[in-house]
Amino acid sequence: MTVTGNSPPRPLRQLLEAGNIMSPIHRKLLWFAMLFLLPGLTGTSRAQTRVADCKVGSRAAATGFWTWQPDIRVDVYVLQNDFSKEEISSLKTPIELWDAVSEATESKVRLTYAGTTQTTLECENCVTIRRGNVHNEKTRHASEIRAFGINGTRIIHHASIVIDPRIKTSALLKSAVAHELGHSFGLQDCYDCKDGSTAMIKFGGFSFSDGVEGPTGCDVTQVRKAYVELKKRYRPVVVQVQEDEGEEPALDDTPVVIPEPQLPRF
Repeated sequence: MTVTGNSPPRPLRQLLEAGNIMSPIHRKLLWFAMLFLLPGLTGTSRAQTRVADCKVGSRAAATGFWTWQPDIRVDVYVLQNDFSKEEISSLKTPIELWDAVSEATESKVRLTYAGTTQTTLECENCVTIRRGNVHNEKTRHASEIRAFGINGTRIIHHASIVIDPRIKTSALLKSAVAHELGHSFGLQDCYDCKDGSTAMIKFGGFSFSDGVEGPTGCDVTQVRKAYVELKKRYRPVVVQVQEDEGEEPALDDTPVVIPEPQLPRF
C-alpha cells in the first residue's frame, strides 16, 4: 500500500488552523461561521443554506441511512489501479469538504484521505473508493456505497464506494463521491430536490454535473439532526463486524448491507 500526503484546500486549511488555537467556545463559533461559507466551497447559493429553506424533498434529503459512529476518524483509501493521479486529486475534494463540517454537523466524524491500496479494505472505520460497473440506464445510477455494519446494527464498520468507469471528469467524480459520502452520514437520495440544494440529487448523466462537490448547508442541517438523535439513542458499539456478499442495489440506491438490525439502546 502506498500512502500519500493530504492537506485541505487553502480556504479550509486556514480556517482549520485557526480552529486549532481557539478556545472550545470560539471554535464552535468558527464552525457555525463555516456553515455560511459552504455555498462558496460547494457551488450553491447562500439562500439555499438557510435552515428555513431546508424543506425535505425540495431542498433537503431525508435521513435514515446507515451512519458512522460519532467522534471517530474514518480513513478513506483509493484503489490504486482504478484512478489516475489527476482523478485521485479530484476524489480528495469531497473528502476534505465533508471533513470540514465535522463540528458543524455535530457528528465529529473526521474523514482523512489515507492513500492508495492494492485491494478493497475491510478495516474498522475505513472506506475504499474503487471502480465498478454499476451504471443503471433505467434508474440513472452511476455510483453506489456498500456498507457493512457492526453487531447487527446500522452503525458502519467499513464501506466501499463504487464508481462506474464512465465517470471520468473531475466534476462528476467530485459529485459522485460527495453523494455517496452523504449516504454514510445518514442522508437518503432526494431526486426531487432542486439542483445545488443538496449533494443527494439524482445523477444527471455522464455529460452533466450538478456542481456540488461536498455537503451543502441543507446537508449539514440534516446530518446534524441525524446525529443529535443518534447520540440520544445509542451506546458506543463494541466491534464484532458482520457482513455478507450483499446484492445488487435497489432502485432507490439503498446501500448493500446486512439484514435489518436490532439497535443497542441506553
